[in-house]
Formats: sequence, structure tokens, C-alpha cells
Amino acid sequence: MAENLNVDTLRNGDPIAMASTDEEWEHASQNGTPAWCYYANDSANGPTYGKLYNWYAVQDPRGLAPAGGHVASDQEWTRLIDRLGGEQIAGLKMKSDQGWHDLQGHLYNGSNSSGFSARRADQRWDHGAFIDDWLEGLGGYWWTSTPAAHGMA
Repeated sequence: MAENLNVDTLRNGDPIAMASTDEEWEHASQNGTPAWCYYANDSANGPTYGKLYNWYAVQDPRGLAPAGGHVASDQEWTRLIDRLGGEQIAGLKMKSDQGWHDLQGHLYNGSNSSGFSARRADQRWDHGAFIDDWLEGLGGYWWTSTPAAHGMA
């Protein structure tokens, strides 16, 4: 995929619940229900960042990724990083060439030489708070399908 996932149904067409408040997100987590939201609960972020999904959407056996795709395992992420030169090099090759900065506000874009086009992407705690709300542009989180590693890759 060349962009962040932006679906509101599972592969079989079943809807994924939109959780636009902290309470709705927490309720979905407590009940083990697949859910999605926009970064900062703002639909204007959809075209750039896609949607954020909870663990229950990622691991749902009906499939979150579109037909022909899947959520990468921890082992697949590791292989990709190794093929791109290791942890110290792969990030720059995977990051898009826009939208990244460091703590001082200096641009820290990647080359996107891998074609991955990684854009910063947030993560949301089970209780609803966004993890990097205050760090927009500094980091990104991607799911892995490996249960022991779920949360980020």
C-alpha cells in the first residue's frame, strides 16, 4: 500500500464502528469490538493520515486489509527493515519526503526511496487518549499482526 489504511468496513463488508470520543474508544476496547477513528477525532485528518484502528480491528478474522493484503507480522516488518539496511537506515528510506520534523521544528523528512511513503501516524490508548497528540510530525506507529508485539512495529 502506498498510503495509510482508510477503510470503515472489514474485508467481508461488515462495518467497523467509528469511535469519535474517548468514551466510545474505551467502550470498544473493553468489549473487544473493532473500532476506528480519525487522528485527533478530526475528519479533516482522514485524507492525510487515513484512519486509526484498535487492536480488535487489526486482529479480526474477517480481515482489516483489503482483498489481497494483510497486516504485516512482526517478522515481516523485521525483514523489511533488514532489507532496507537496518534500523538506522530503513526509517529514512521508508519516510515520506514531507511532514516530518524534530523537537526543534527542523525538517526531518525521509527520502521515500523504498516507495513506502510513511507518514506520521498516531496511536490511541485503550482509554481513548492519543499517544503523540503533542508530537505531531515526530513519529509514527504501525500495527503488526503478531499478538506479542501488538501496538507498534
